[in-house]
Amino acid sequence: MKKLILSLIKISVLLFLILVFLDVKLPASSGRICRIYLVDISDSVFITSSHNKDVTKTNPLEFALSFIKWDISNLLSDDMVGIAVFADTISFELKPTPKSNVAVPNSLNAGIDRVNTNMPKAVMTTAKFFPDGYSKEIYIFTDGNNVTDDIDKMLSLAKLEGISVFTIPVGGASPIDFKIESVAAPTAVAANEKFDIAVTISSTEEGRVRVSLEELKRSIDTVVPKNMPMRVVFPDVSITPNKTYEIFTAKVSPLDLVDDCEVNNVGRVMVIKGDNRTKVLYLGRNTQNIPLLLRIMMADTNIHLDSSDKYIAPFPYDCVVINNIPASFFTKEQMESIKTYVEDFGGGLFIVGGPDSYALGGYEDTAIEAVSPLWSAPDERLSTVIVLDSSGSMDMDVPKLNKRKMEIAVDSIGAVVKMLRDNDFISIVTFSDSSNVLVPMTKLNNKSGVLSKLSGLTAYGPTQIIPPLNDAIRQLANAETGRRHILLITDGKSNEDIVKFKEIGETLRQKDITITVIATGEEVGEDKLRSLLSDNTYTYWHLKINDFTELERILRNDIISKKEYLVEKEGVMPSIVDSNHAILKGLDGLPLIQQYNRTSPKKDSIVILSVEKSPLLAVQNYGKGISAALAVSPEKGFAKWEELYMFVIQILSYIKKLPGGDAVRVSHSIESNKIRLTITIKDGDDYINGLKPTADYICLLNNERGSISLDQIASGKYEGIIPNANVALYYISIFADKYSMTTSISVDYSTEFYNIGINLTALERISQETNGKVLRDISGYKTTARKEVPIKKDGKPFFVAAAVILFILDIGVNIFWKL
Repeated sequence: MKKLILSLIKISVLLFLILVFLDVKLPASSGRICRIYLVDISDSVFITSSHNKDVTKTNPLEFALSFIKWDISNLLSDDMVGIAVFADTISFELKPTPKSNVAVPNSLNAGIDRVNTNMPKAVMTTAKFFPDGYSKEIYIFTDGNNVTDDIDKMLSLAKLEGISVFTIPVGGASPIDFKIESVAAPTAVAANEKFDIAVTISSTEEGRVRVSLEELKRSIDTVVPKNMPMRVVFPDVSITPNKTYEIFTAKVSPLDLVDDCEVNNVGRVMVIKGDNRTKVLYLGRNTQNIPLLLRIMMADTNIHLDSSDKYIAPFPYDCVVINNIPASFFTKEQMESIKTYVEDFGGGLFIVGGPDSYALGGYEDTAIEAVSPLWSAPDERLSTVIVLDSSGSMDMDVPKLNKRKMEIAVDSIGAVVKMLRDNDFISIVTFSDSSNVLVPMTKLNNKSGVLSKLSGLTAYGPTQIIPPLNDAIRQLANAETGRRHILLITDGKSNEDIVKFKEIGETLRQKDITITVIATGEEVGEDKLRSLLSDNTYTYWHLKINDFTELERILRNDIISKKEYLVEKEGVMPSIVDSNHAILKGLDGLPLIQQYNRTSPKKDSIVILSVEKSPLLAVQNYGKGISAALAVSPEKGFAKWEELYMFVIQILSYIKKLPGGDAVRVSHSIESNKIRLTITIKDGDDYINGLKPTADYICLLNNERGSISLDQIASGKYEGIIPNANVALYYISIFADKYSMTTSISVDYSTEFYNIGINLTALERISQETNGKVLRDISGYKTTARKEVPIKKDGKPFFVAAAVILFILDIGVNIFWKL
């Protein structure tokens, strides 16, 4: 018996010590609260009523802050408190902190975007900040107007996490609001066609209003009933004759009452001129002499032409012509919109050459090049050896730049490395009294590695030029490319024999290696340097110290000239590659041209004309659209060509957007922050089934674009959603087999302002489903009863105490049995 009892005691002691080692927790409960206050600072909360002033509601921030201070004072010291403001996003003023450490701010930050309200996002973000072991409570000060429909998702999360949500209504009490609900007009109309614009208005109070079309300076006075939408129709509207499309702005203004919310008083609608003429947007320079291409299009009565020297959104047009303007004409977003216009909206793009187009215009690796039939540069590699003088004289300061000559040379070479293509080759040789191959001939697919070699260069020693030139020739002997070039930068005299320079010059001529010499000193051995050169293989520059700032420009231009991006000729005849192509139909002969851009064709492009093995005219399909590229300016050889007019018109006819007809009809509604599209496809009186229509959209506010997933909901009817809608104009393209349509939708104000005032229905639902309350009467408010929350308590003290007691018992039992 004794042994059994002692064994049980020892096992128990050991067990308790194991539990201490494993840090096992004991179940317990706690009445502590973590309460996070969320304050809605969106615009709708700050709308005040002109006829029903309520101090506690018209100053929501002050009211919320005074309540928060009072409520926190009633919490226990070990409760936790957090404070955040929200609208479309959430910003924490105070993350959950023990009450004893809380200093309540005297003001709340209202610096976040206040245009929309996203209450679900605020609540779901807040849920992540609750610590374990506390009752979770959220107090929301809001008017209940929300632009998202994620309330169900928010409630599911709150219930899953055990969060009680208490809502406190704030905002204007019973505001008067006159608003425009919609503006309707035909999507497309013929030239000079008269049509109606219908404006639907509503009001929370009956009153006299003036409804106006701002652009036409037309207005209609009427009486709008309370809470009953009514239509006001403007008849006999037409598009201004010289416009391809027009945006009409409708406005409602009360005549007797004060409107508490003017944000929703405006609506817009776009109407496109849908006649049979080709709508062309011409983008080019605004010059004194009208460019030849522009004159041709102006003369064609079948073309409706808009020309601009600034970017215009292309979506209402059938074709966009980009005539010899640099890529800097566009922002990155504008280039992306042109790409979208071709690929997703079926637009036609015509790119025209010249000295500011293609590679010379900076179009490599841009969105416009992505939808061109031609790569901007020729598919030809250049091998360059840069031979850089690193003798002591290169340590001289250049006063204009406050830099040493060596620093400027290194920076300029770095700029050249960056502008070369990844498939070009480069070698860098430095020299003073000896030659050093700093970078052996290498492909430029690792530009950063080449640039790093330049970073530590120093200048010292005398000048010996012949050895590095021999090294440069040896480097080029292993080059994989046809065009081989040396760039020599030196500022010193050499004591080497001039005969050796002449021998190097002859070697360069025999090996077909071009050389550019840039002499940068005040006194250089010019006779020796010029002996390197021959009529066909050289360029010579002499830069004095004050001209050294020009070094980078000279180097860049030298590389461009060696790549021959632009070829000047006295006259060269283009070759016909595809004689059966529709663009050449009916044309008889081609003109001699004096200039062209050297480019290279893309894999799937159709080359129609070429010149000296370089593509001159090519076309290619991209998504739903077609692009054409002409690698010559019409002024350079086409000016006297009698058939130029037909040539240009046939290019535009080939690439222009296909007419949509009237089979496709689109209606829309705005729900929360989404645009719901309903698309109907009919052929006469018959609905068309079995199609798989596609729809794409672009927001003209920020160039956000996307595809719309369409589901068939009835015979010939399809439905889709544009999510996260902005207050902006949207352009939408729909394709379904042979049927197509382009249309626009204007979102003129946030749906937060669709029904202003306090949305008690939403607040009651949120609080009821999460075991919270709607706190309408703050004066009688008492803090909520505390709930016991299961927690895990540290078990070490208990287990240690139990082990000690059992250990003492073990000793006592042993003593007892001995007695």
